[in-house]
Amino acid sequence: FGAIILLFSVGLHTDLRAFLRVGLSAFLIAFAGVITPAGLGYLACRLLLPEAPAYTHFFMAVTLCATSIGITVRVFDELGKLDTLEARLVIGAAIIDDILALFAVGIMSGLVLTGQFAVEGVLITVGLAILFLSSILVPTLKYGRSFGNFATEKFPESLKVFVVVVVCLLF
Repeated sequence: FGAIILLFSVGLHTDLRAFLRVGLSAFLIAFAGVITPAGLGYLACRLLLPEAPAYTHFFMAVTLCATSIGITVRVFDELGKLDTLEARLVIGAAIIDDILALFAVGIMSGLVLTGQFAVEGVLITVGLAILFLSSILVPTLKYGRSFGNFATEKFPESLKVFVVVVVCLLF
């Protein structure tokens, strides 16, 4: 919960258009950031638990794909480097990495629980995630910067956290 609030509050001053400009590079970095730990995790699990079923190996592998984006954002923010190209690239890749990792964990959870791969379940999950992200993307591109400035400049310090938490929980 704390990481969500941290990311949301830092995101209030983030220029989403700048993140979109590094999109392809961030996606390629994120893809490598998912494949590499997943592949190595799978191999390690096969070596350490050779008698475990394949589902266990795959599930353990995808759980290693998530990044610590909250720490990354906080470090760039404290250094005052949140608006640099490098920060946008690293944070953009970490966001995409986490989204891909969540999809993978969701798919593997369903596979482990049911014992079969359900294409319709995956498509519904991906569709809902895309709908959610796009429904946030459009208003954020239009009003995000002005809302962030308004929330941090106009509200008293004691009310800032409350407003951030309420908006975050609404999402």
